[in-house]
Amino acid sequence: MCNFLSWIELDGKLFYLTDQDVYSEAGKERLQGCRDNDFLGHGAIRKFYGLGIAGRDHERQDFWAADLPKELKLKIKNFDKWWGRLWRSGVFQNDDLFYIIYSSRSPWKGKASEQLLRQNPTNEDLCCIICHSSSPWKEKAWKQLMKQKPTDEDLRRTICNASSSWKEKAWKQLMKQKPMNDDFCYIIYFAPVRWKIKACKQLLKQKLTKNDLHYIIAYAPAYWKGKACAQLLKRKIVDEDLRNIIAYAPAPWKRKARKEMHR
Repeated sequence: MCNFLSWIELDGKLFYLTDQDVYSEAGKERLQGCRDNDFLGHGAIRKFYGLGIAGRDHERQDFWAADLPKELKLKIKNFDKWWGRLWRSGVFQNDDLFYIIYSSRSPWKGKASEQLLRQNPTNEDLCCIICHSSSPWKEKAWKQLMKQKPTDEDLRRTICNASSSWKEKAWKQLMKQKPMNDDFCYIIYFAPVRWKIKACKQLLKQKLTKNDLHYIIAYAPAYWKGKACAQLLKRKIVDEDLRNIIAYAPAPWKRKARKEMHR
């Protein structure tokens, strides 16, 4: 499926669709059967202009930053005049808006966030706004996420990817939801150091499997690797446990593991 911005080049001319084309009488007649973001792609352009298979397809999903032909670049600068009705109608679907929020800069992040919040956003959509959009939209998305009841996955993703104050909010909410060991392991793997440490402290209070301890040894800061090694070596261990310590643990624990292997 093609994305906005799509156009076709033929004999030195550019063919693309704007509000004026899609909502014209000709557009209503020629684009019958098109739905959702079909209107943004090459198929609809060919139907509208009767191009058949002629011309060369072009597409730049990063239209806000792309080195576009001058004709299109000027229209993007006045986006609402040329595509505002399509934008507001929902033709730009949630995954299109998600991409813009994730990849673009201001003011496009805010523009896409505002529209996405109108389009029955999923929890994943809301997390994208919280992690990657601008401040006013983060707050609106958080309120909506609380109404929709965030999963542990939503919250741990926010802890790993959002700015500091939103990490804090997500952590507090996660602690209310009786998170699983896997949630803390995910944070230990993906989050910045401060949050790895918080997750290690919490995880070491839980009933741990060997796999949990392996996760800490492999991905946590050095002090917490040592804590996990100490716990693991108190258990009935196999060579795989010792190899994990040798591969990832601080030097004193590597030495202990090597001694165990040679017993």
